[in-house]
Amino acid sequence: MKLSHSRTRAVGLGIGLLAILCGAVTPLVAQSRGQRARTILAGTVIPVKLDQSLSSKTAQEGDTFTATVANASAYRNATALPVGTKVDGVIRAARAKESKRPGMLDLAFNRVTLPDGRSYSISGTPIALDSKSVTMKGERLVAKAGNKGPSRMTYVGIGAGAGLLANVLGHRKGTLTDVLVGAGLGYGAGSLIKSGKEPRDVNLKDGTTVGVSLTRDLALARR
Repeated sequence: MKLSHSRTRAVGLGIGLLAILCGAVTPLVAQSRGQRARTILAGTVIPVKLDQSLSSKTAQEGDTFTATVANASAYRNATALPVGTKVDGVIRAARAKESKRPGMLDLAFNRVTLPDGRSYSISGTPIALDSKSVTMKGERLVAKAGNKGPSRMTYVGIGAGAGLLANVLGHRKGTLTDVLVGAGLGYGAGSLIKSGKEPRDVNLKDGTTVGVSLTRDLALARR
């Protein structure tokens, strides 16, 4: 009789343990099944911090660099990608300061790697994070009208700080370094040169915050 009672109790404990385990696992399975693919729309701006310094004095076309997705406290910490995501970039063109011609750095962003290891190709260009360039749209940080699309925002060694982020207009591939004078520059840059602002090299220190404006949609697959 005692043996039968022990077996009955053991079976009961086993069933109870199984029920507890099923109760713990089921929500996790449901949560996993409930995850869906997500698309980050073109025009979304991702704030990042450079992982190394970049200078127009030493940079060469084709050099690569990395940045890390950071909180944008001025914009309610809006981050379309998880904080800590790595963003790969490349220098499309560079020119050191020469006489009255300012230095220049033309950057592009081409890949993101999420903290969980997933990696995606992107198309992104730098954008200023001031109120003239970006705004909040719901929970997203987006480029304002006129700052969207594939326009090439280029760092030019004019004015205070790291340099002016200018929209270089009217150039063809391979001629970018020849148009960064006078009227060849976009908004504001030409007038800054004419006003006598001292040209210099572009120097972006490690930790500099840069906006990455996506020029095409980014589809994130289900985990």
